[in-house]
Amino acid sequence: MSLKFSIVGTDSRNKYLADELRADGHSVLLANKYEKPSQGSDGEIIVLPLSMSPKANQQFVEQVDGGCCVFSSGITDRGIEVCEDKHIIYTNMLSDDVFCIENAVPTAEGILQYAIEHTNGTIYGMPVCVMGYGRVGKATCRVFSAMDAEVCVVSKDDSERALAKACGLEAIELKESKKSLKDALLVINTIPALIIRDIEVRCMQKECIIIDIASGKGGVDFDSAKKLGLKAVQIKGIPGKTAPRSAAVYMKDSIYRTLYERMGRSGDERY
Repeated sequence: MSLKFSIVGTDSRNKYLADELRADGHSVLLANKYEKPSQGSDGEIIVLPLSMSPKANQQFVEQVDGGCCVFSSGITDRGIEVCEDKHIIYTNMLSDDVFCIENAVPTAEGILQYAIEHTNGTIYGMPVCVMGYGRVGKATCRVFSAMDAEVCVVSKDDSERALAKACGLEAIELKESKKSLKDALLVINTIPALIIRDIEVRCMQKECIIIDIASGKGGVDFDSAKKLGLKAVQIKGIPGKTAPRSAAVYMKDSIYRTLYERMGRSGDERY
């Protein structure tokens, strides 16, 4: 069964995703931005950048015709209402747990790559503080632990800390984070809330590097870090930068899983 896809955006994953879908016999339009005149024709499957904000996704569905399927990230409540009114089937790919777990691996590898390129010492033996122990936090801890870094997990969640300790990691409560931050030469934040504030930044070593990969505005007071001379960066879309081919396969599989479920087909079948 051949389907019609439109893949939008300049993310390097898109070319590989288009190649994967075409290899499966589908029609694919690859564009930097969504192009009319199709306007989301009935049955069209549109893949938007995962970096788009909920508001931007709402604005997109307001502009396209009904009857299409849209894959992207989160959307506003108003956007959901628009989709219902226009019979648009909207899927938040970041709600697919399998996809997020798979995508955490290239994210963690990309963090490691950045750390190697921008720190002045070996990862071996480096004190590393990972804020949050969700899917990306777990993958990041595995990668840096495999390099024999001294990894400490910071989390407010009791079960996350217990799991980190069961994996042989040091784990402390978020409210006690300064104990770990003052020793760290690398801080990796995965929590989408302001948790590394001025008071936390002030206790860090001057040579410490902060990598924030959290969604939205992140969780770091970047102004304070800059004033105190600390290097702090927020990095988005890491899989598309460091492992676009693998990331594209994860996206394709996620899209297929969703379509299979809606059509009542087995996940082993192919279009």
